[in-house]
Amino acid sequence: MATGFRVLATALFVLLGGYGLALASQPLCLECHPAHYRQEGSCTFCHQGRADTRRKEIAHDRIIAGRFAAFTRAGSSVVEEGRKTVEKTACRRCHILGGKGNRYAANLDWAPRNATAEELFAAIREPALFMPDFHFSAQKTVALVNTIYAAARTVDSATGDVPVKVHFVDPDTESESTFEKKCGSCHRLLTAHLGGLGVADVGPNLSGLLTAFYPATYPDKKAWTVRGLEDWLKNPRKLRQKAQMIPVPLKRDEWQDLEGTFLDAPVPSSAAAPVAAH
Repeated sequence: MATGFRVLATALFVLLGGYGLALASQPLCLECHPAHYRQEGSCTFCHQGRADTRRKEIAHDRIIAGRFAAFTRAGSSVVEEGRKTVEKTACRRCHILGGKGNRYAANLDWAPRNATAEELFAAIREPALFMPDFHFSAQKTVALVNTIYAAARTVDSATGDVPVKVHFVDPDTESESTFEKKCGSCHRLLTAHLGGLGVADVGPNLSGLLTAFYPATYPDKKAWTVRGLEDWLKNPRKLRQKAQMIPVPLKRDEWQDLEGTFLDAPVPSSAAAPVAAH
């Protein structure tokens, strides 16, 4: 009798224990959220967060909302839209993305580690000082965030990131920079060693002008070079008839200082492009 009871108890323990394990293996997310895109894998593969707790504040820690999770699906049209926007607006003139770009501003390959998707969305919609305001729609901004997440998955970030120097300038101190004296009233420029220069956005943001990541906006859709910049400053309308910019007369030492400012080398990435030649 006792032996039979022990056998029955053991059988019930195995049965109920197995049932408990089966329940434990199911993501607790499904208690609140309906399953979707099952073929893509688990809830946390797309949305991160924690699937092993019912405490909402823990389960939803750094969770990625559905609109920002398109990057987890192969061939996503949302990611492709963001990629085209990155190329059109030349984000890599200041940022590293997918292992390529200038390191004048935040390394976007590390952005998903340092900020949430919602924080990235807000940072793009309300840009920091010296970042151009592209007036992206919410849809384009969502696509950009997805592209940042997708690119971050393609690079090895195990070696860590190189900190960016922050330059504090006394606003009451007159700058000796030729750029600020001759160009800064209309343009802004980010540099690796001098920080941000210029005070206005009347003209284009010139960060990364002489690198391969700047748009080919020189006349005839060519890339900017040192020689091209020098010719442009002497007489913009000679190169582009309807140019609104007036000539900028420079003494030789002023030109050398300005050239040095534009050639200021960014902190390199492993795949950074070389500076354009003369």
